[in-house]
Amino acid sequence: MTQKRSLKDTSRDPLAKEAFIQGGGKKLKVVTADNNTKMVNTRLPKGLIKDMKMACVQEEITIQEFMTQAVGEKLKAMNY
Repeated sequence: MTQKRSLKDTSRDPLAKEAFIQGGGKKLKVVTADNNTKMVNTRLPKGLIKDMKMACVQEEITIQEFMTQAVGEKLKAMNY
């Protein structure tokens, strides 16, 4: 019998690159850390977070993918 894994269990799995879990009738993509990424913490206005989450749902991308694209575009516009 296969043991059901929680989001917390999946995120702690050092061998997993991607895992999919069932939630609310939709599959959620969980991306775990690898050697090429680093955690960044920041504070954003609540309204901006809400809009970002809605955009991610519409585009079917993770917040991590959204933030990576946004920062990359901003740096490119600044000629970095």
